[in-house]
Amino acid sequence: MNLPHKDHLEISKIKLMKYLLSSTHRAGRGKARFFPAFGFQESAWEALAQALQQHARDNVVTLTKETPFGTRYVIEFPLTAPNGRELQFGRSGL
Repeated sequence: MNLPHKDHLEISKIKLMKYLLSSTHRAGRGKARFFPAFGFQESAWEALAQALQQHARDNVVTLTKETPFGTRYVIEFPLTAPNGRELQFGRSGL
């Protein structure tokens, strides 16, 4: 299955800055240590947003789960980091 509305994906600066790249967010702080280690930086948050959008467009959903916040879609894909490394995400998603 493809991600619904995959041609209109938006990843907000707030979501990235206050979750994926936030060292103080309870659930996101591990990710905030992970992404910068491979070249994704707060000062260039758009690079992470663009990489996630492109890979979500190019790959299929491998798992869906209903949560209190809505439907969670997991897409397993390698993500090319700014430092050139391929990062593989599994069932845990992002």
